[in-house]
This record gives sequence, structure tokens and C-alpha cells, in this order.
Amino acid sequence: MAARVVAANAYLCAQPRRTPDRRLTTAVSMIEAAPFTRIDDIARNAACGRRHLERLFREQVGLPPKTLGLITQLQRAVRLRRTFEDWSWSRIAAESGYYDQSHLIAAFRRIGGDAPSELLRSQAEFSRAMVRDQGAIR
Repeated sequence: MAARVVAANAYLCAQPRRTPDRRLTTAVSMIEAAPFTRIDDIARNAACGRRHLERLFREQVGLPPKTLGLITQLQRAVRLRRTFEDWSWSRIAAESGYYDQSHLIAAFRRIGGDAPSELLRSQAEFSRAMVRDQGAIR
């Protein structure tokens, strides 16, 4: 799994940079600030419809806004774990905005295919890819 994340990241970083639509940058900023914000609310704040926002994401980001939200939230959890290694997964879940530890574990399994401790222990590349500089989207 880590090799796929690294390969996907390398591919995306190699793509030519475009000037993103202002509505897209507004939406990405909202997602980074509050990853669990409803897509309809994000679209309204970005001054476009939900379908148009999803189309912008598909064309310029390459994944849906909801998936970006999941990844952003997971990045927060990974950063917290790397910073506060003595914190429990329950605390990391609460501090990074998950309902509970099981919600955090489900997100790790969905995005990374395994439980958080297993991924972070056995796949250091996955961890590094998840906490890369977020400025690449803009």
C-alpha cells in the first residue's frame, strides 16, 4: 500500500501546475480547516453548486471533495501521533475530530487498508506521504 501512495504522490507532483479556480481554492481551504464539513455547505460558501464543485475537484484535484476531507482528517491524526507518541489512539481520535477511536480506525482502513498502528509501524512511507506539504493542491 505504501508504494502505491508514494507512486500516486509522485505522479501528481509531476503533473503541470494549473491556476486553480477561485471556487476550488475556497473549497480546499474549507476542507483543510474543517474536513467533516458537508459538501453542500462547502459548495454554497464557494459560490457554486454541489455538482459543479465535484466537477472542479475531478478535473483539477483528481478526487472528490469528500475524499480530500477524509485524507486531510487522517493527516491530522498522523501528525498528532508522530508529535505525541505517548497519546492513546482514543485521544488522537478526539483531538483530530473523529467521533471515537473506531471511527479513526475505520478511516485508516478505508484509506490505507490497515489499522493505524500497523500502518505506521510497518509502512513508514505511508506515514511520510500522508503528512507531506499540503500546499501542492493549491
